[in-house]
Amino acid sequence: MQFAGIWDDCASGLHPSWVIDSMKLDLLPMIIQDFSKNDGGFTVVNTDPAPPGPWLYSAANGQWAAEGSVDECGGPYNSQLNSPAYVAPQTDEVTLSFVHRYSFEGDLWDGGQVRISVNGGAFTAVPAENFTANGYAPGVIQGSGILNGQRAFNGDSPGYAAGSFITSSAVLGTFNQGDTIVVQFLGGWDDCATGSHPSWVIKSLQLAFGKAAQASTFDAEVSATRQGQAVTPVYQWQRNDGAGWVDIPGANGPAYRIFPVAADFNAQFRLVVSAPAKSLTSNVVRLITGAVEAPEIAITRSAAQVTITYTGTLQSAATVNGPYQDVAGAQSPYVVPASAGAAFYRSVK
Repeated sequence: MQFAGIWDDCASGLHPSWVIDSMKLDLLPMIIQDFSKNDGGFTVVNTDPAPPGPWLYSAANGQWAAEGSVDECGGPYNSQLNSPAYVAPQTDEVTLSFVHRYSFEGDLWDGGQVRISVNGGAFTAVPAENFTANGYAPGVIQGSGILNGQRAFNGDSPGYAAGSFITSSAVLGTFNQGDTIVVQFLGGWDDCATGSHPSWVIKSLQLAFGKAAQASTFDAEVSATRQGQAVTPVYQWQRNDGAGWVDIPGANGPAYRIFPVAADFNAQFRLVVSAPAKSLTSNVVRLITGAVEAPEIAITRSAAQVTITYTGTLQSAATVNGPYQDVAGAQSPYVVPASAGAAFYRSVK
């Protein structure tokens, strides 16, 4: 948090210029477990027989890791990593965030799933729709394992090959003060094949008690045909933080959902859609805070002089359907030059 006082040259206001009497920063109460210090009191439950690579804690690496299965036929296997019972300090919504990387046999054969137990009850899966960032793979897990027919993490996490970690977040629900919550990370592997090793690694997690940020969603509608036959387009959302456009990992659908942080409001977003031999880029969009007032425009005439009063940016076009371009140097009120031909005007924000 920084309070920046800015003064230009040659003049000043009264003194003192700025006085701050006190400051209060309200943070959501949270439980943070960083495995670089210890194993966090987590425990492991395995199938019988245990999988070739169950959950194990590495003090040297400061993380929990499961190597998973092997290519030889055997299994199915699963290994469950269970947290201690965390106590809700207040009645409120609870959000789980954890830093991890994973590699499960692709095409929805193996997977990792997050489950919770409340007040000693049975473990239930955190639904896919509860994830607010880096959630489960689309589709359900198949094969012969414990996750058959359920949603889970699958394939390689973004940047896995380079050793990169991602942060996944999910709203667990609303709980009462004093409720106990046990978080379980369930790795499930069927037989005869596996992904890369390690299969799943977790560096840290946190439970935040309080309302999480609300989602913003960019939506697009695209259809493509080739010789009269429907073609499935390929989607890639991109963002620009000032250094150029870069692909957003995992943002490969017609909708992109984001839970904004401060930096996101300074970024630009766009969608690139591709089909065989064709590519289309959307207009650039931005996130906004709160409601935006609609622009206003009014036109008056006095003798031969036409004056436009407006808010926002003034644009003009030769036809009512455009294309519209910003009127260079225009300021409200704008006097239309006598030499200007017939034109259509609008104001935009």
